Amino acid sequence: MEDAAQQSPSLHMELCDLQADSFMQGKRGKRHLDSEEFWQLVSEQKNPKLNDFALHFYLLISVKKLNSLKHLVRTTVAGSHN
Repeated sequence: MEDAAQQSPSLHMELCDLQADSFMQGKRGKRHLDSEEFWQLVSEQKNPKLNDFALHFYLLISVKKLNSLKHLVRTTVAGSHN
């Protein structure tokens, strides 16, 4: 995954537009949104690059969590055979 500074200017503009979006500011002010709620509110049509970037980031984190879980299971199973 690329550094955020290396991303396209259009991605930066989508992020700036999202931060300035009055609808999103209203939602943010009412209560804390978890990541799933937040991304359900972000328009995929208005922010295609931001959605794509977020999906890639989410998949990267998910793969790392899955690998950690697999390692934990293997370690636990191997430890129970001793």
